[in-house]
Amino acid sequence: MNEVVPADRLPAVTETWVTRATRSNLLAAGRRTADRFLSLRYNDALDAALTEFTNLFTRSTP
Repeated sequence: MNEVVPADRLPAVTETWVTRATRSNLLAAGRRTADRFLSLRYNDALDAALTEFTNLFTRSTP
């Protein structure tokens, strides 16, 4: 869950989240990132994953 909204705003908010995910190149980055995390120690992978995930939604969008 990313956000709780009234039912009438759900389509618009869903579109906003889809746009954010696709603009961030989430799908293409996911596989590369997962492969990189596999080479890290467990705690380091968790820290890197949290940082990477946060960056997906905090980078400025054009």
